[in-house]
Amino acid sequence: MDPHAMRAGAREASRSTARGLTATRTGARLWTLILAGGDGRRLRGLVREVHGDERPKQFAAPDGGTTLLERTLDRAQLLAPPERAVVMVRHEHASWLAGVRADRGAMRWLVQPAERGTAVAILWGALWIAARDPGAVLAILPSDHHFSDEDAFADHVAAVAAVTGPDDTVLFGAPATSPDAGYGWIEVGEAGTAGCEAVGRAGSAGPGRAGPRGLHSVRSFHEKPSPDEAAACFARGDLWNTLVVLSGARRLVRLVASALPEVADAIGPHGAREDAAGPLFSRAFEGCAAADFSGRVLERVPEDLLVSPLPAVGWADWGTPARVLRSLREAGVRPAWADALEPAGVASTR
Repeated sequence: MDPHAMRAGAREASRSTARGLTATRTGARLWTLILAGGDGRRLRGLVREVHGDERPKQFAAPDGGTTLLERTLDRAQLLAPPERAVVMVRHEHASWLAGVRADRGAMRWLVQPAERGTAVAILWGALWIAARDPGAVLAILPSDHHFSDEDAFADHVAAVAAVTGPDDTVLFGAPATSPDAGYGWIEVGEAGTAGCEAVGRAGSAGPGRAGPRGLHSVRSFHEKPSPDEAAACFARGDLWNTLVVLSGARRLVRLVASALPEVADAIGPHGAREDAAGPLFSRAFEGCAAADFSGRVLERVPEDLLVSPLPAVGWADWGTPARVLRSLREAGVRPAWADALEPAGVASTR
């Protein structure tokens, strides 16, 4: 069957095959928070080659199918209905968003007045959702990810959600297949945390390497490691940090507020309101310093986090041409743009 037809069929199916997880272990409802406000500078050369313009990477379709953002929205609908999906976007991207928004009527779109990093975007999204559903649990989904098995990914996240609750924060780590220094790494701690037996799925760590099971504590993070440090992470069995997170909305607000009190003070009074995009909020938002959620928030409190190794879902962060090419090569696809980029060395860059 034609690969594009298969993707189109999967996209239609995803709209009607959400896991139906209406409650977590504690009865909390599951929401999705999609991060789609970045510019994707590292992939700009590839995007220019594919589309002939400077669009952000989430609006690109490197393999000629649907865009990365559309695939992420479909992924979100495998976990929760559209009315419980919040998409963080930017007003500068309005021209690329128009067609996507028209096709996703029930989703809520929070338009950031400026790019201030993932921590600020997550805080606003969590504030907005918590004001409407105080016990909500959020699955945070970046919009530049690739999965070769979307169903297995969604099944795993739903299984973890079923045994955790609003007071837990769970990261999803991908078992590493190489010592890639371009990824952040999670050093895995002890197993046997509550819910471990219920999840109990083996991670796929590549040939000859056994992946950990269930839920684990987090020992530490290793962001932007040197090649030697990445090799040590790989040898130790650390996980790639996917930045997919499952956490209670109010817990996320507390985590960000503890790490970045000045940001919480600035947007907290406005972020939960329906008219949060008004001038007062815009000025407060634009006055915040940019902050990365993983580096500024999560790395401060590893002892308060859990990590769940993903099963064999073929995960990749499509942040560089090399990763895009690797995923497509594994799927038996070689796009026309590969010939244009590889001689210049672009496609071999992490």
